[in-house]
Amino acid sequence: MADVKRHHIVPGTLVRWTIHGMGGDQVREGRVVAYVPAGRDVRDVYPALRDLPPSRFRAELVSQLDRYLVAVQRPSGVVWLYAPPVRVVEVVRGPEEEG
Repeated sequence: MADVKRHHIVPGTLVRWTIHGMGGDQVREGRVVAYVPAGRDVRDVYPALRDLPPSRFRAELVSQLDRYLVAVQRPSGVVWLYAPPVRVVEVVRGPEEEG
């Protein structure tokens, strides 16, 4: 795993996190789009979100937690945006490590 502080993950970095739900744990992996500070509306940080169908955004618009906006490409090819808390995100590979 790349040695990057969680609150300094730059856009383009490949990250992963685990979602704990009633159906069991699911690992999500995607690219960081932006950092979203606690209390900020995601649409203010990433205005392009306003142009996406609401079904493509899988999180609350405002949270009390610092978060990353992460683009996850589904097997269908559709990109969904998630906003996991900073504390659960781990770096898989930085953008400078792409081959």
